[in-house]
Amino acid sequence: MEKSRSILRTGKYIEDFLEEYVVLDLETTGLSPVTHEIIEIGAIAFRGGVQTGEYCTLVRPKTRISGFITNLTGISNDMVRFSPTIEEALPGLHGFLDGRPVLAHNASFDLGFLNAAYERHFGMPFPNDYLDTMRISRKLYPTARHRLQDLTERFGIERDGAHRSMADCIMTQR
Repeated sequence: MEKSRSILRTGKYIEDFLEEYVVLDLETTGLSPVTHEIIEIGAIAFRGGVQTGEYCTLVRPKTRISGFITNLTGISNDMVRFSPTIEEALPGLHGFLDGRPVLAHNASFDLGFLNAAYERHFGMPFPNDYLDTMRISRKLYPTARHRLQDLTERFGIERDGAHRSMADCIMTQR
């Protein structure tokens, strides 16, 4: 329930063709923004369909990354040992986003974690408007499956590096 309540406080959902936006993906230690942590942030900015910048960082969590998450993402405790904490990484992401709309696949997941992080570290909800490729897929293909893997298969998009934030950003953009 905490996650749903948090989502309502984000920027608004938009469904439009945008000139400028940022594709965003997070990797986390689990499914709950209340009890789990962000371990990777990936964001790629686009203007007029052309990539204009990127922000990517591993994030050192306060708790250990489980073997399950390491197997899923390839992100290990050794990899994040000297990475910035979320307190150190979040201002960089906030500056990179610069108020631009965010495009994500299953945006409620990523925005739930960002909302929780923004509340803890900035005292405010995640403010950016957003688009969700999963939500669009559900409208266009109501009887199909809608995971990112399903969309990449449906549209013939190469699936390389799944469950790493920058690779998922690229697949979402395509």
